[in-house]
Amino acid sequence: MNNSDYHFQIDLERLIKKGMKIYDPHSFQALKEEDRFFLSGNDRLFYALYATRNLKHTIFSSNEIISKIGFQVNTAHVIISGKMNAFDGKNNFKLGAGSVIGLCEGIAGFNHYFTVTAEEPVHTHEIPFQNEEYSLFEINQGIKGIFRSIISRTLSTNKVIEKLKDSDPKNIDEQNILNFDSKLFKENYYKNNEKLFSFGEIADNLHYITSGKVALFMENESKPFVELNEGEIIGEMCFLEFGRRTMTSISIGEVNTLSLSGTNLKKLLINHSLGIEIIFEAMLLQMHMMNTLRASVK
Repeated sequence: MNNSDYHFQIDLERLIKKGMKIYDPHSFQALKEEDRFFLSGNDRLFYALYATRNLKHTIFSSNEIISKIGFQVNTAHVIISGKMNAFDGKNNFKLGAGSVIGLCEGIAGFNHYFTVTAEEPVHTHEIPFQNEEYSLFEINQGIKGIFRSIISRTLSTNKVIEKLKDSDPKNIDEQNILNFDSKLFKENYYKNNEKLFSFGEIADNLHYITSGKVALFMENESKPFVELNEGEIIGEMCFLEFGRRTMTSISIGEVNTLSLSGTNLKKLLINHSLGIEIIFEAMLLQMHMMNTLRASVK
């Protein structure tokens, strides 16, 4: 089935035909393969979740319900193969491999956003976000801040995510919002209508917006896809070595940010469990899926 038959799909057969083999997806050997085959950011996130041996396999039969809108999320899924219909209460979407079901909702303590039904046998990897190895409760407050920002953008919500709140609200200020060594950061100032980064560029850092507002634009679009305010984070694709920007960001008025390199972000994540790294990869993939679905109905 062609990609045009889906609202969101990553072509696993194409990756296999290119010669991608299953290595430890977090190894240097896998990184060399990803670079050699010029994989996109979404391809690489999906490859990591496809190739990991840490996730349980699940098969859903044709017409079986994978998730139900308004119901509690107990287990999240990354789809490895198969076609599904997703309904959000207003719109129907065709989803395929690479789709992530229920992860951001589950971590945030929200109910499912979609009813997802298998149109044919569907193979998934379960993401047991409630298990201790995948728990976000004890992670660095700065990493929590990054996760909060991703979830808020993925679900288009301003609701407080109780599970990821800073344990001490007094810690929240411009200098230690990410609770990291300040030597890891670079202070940046942007004039009105100045680009922070452009679509397709190598993603080498993320930005925490300390003041001002930033607009994000999808490729070849003149209207902002979303506007982000003080306290939000952009540029998470720097997590991937040689990852590329999926949007263009432009300042609205004067903007100040603190930037963190992809290398330092990866070090901070690796300091936690492999489960946290898997959660991060799947959350990024779900955010890209949701952005694609929203763009399809605009």
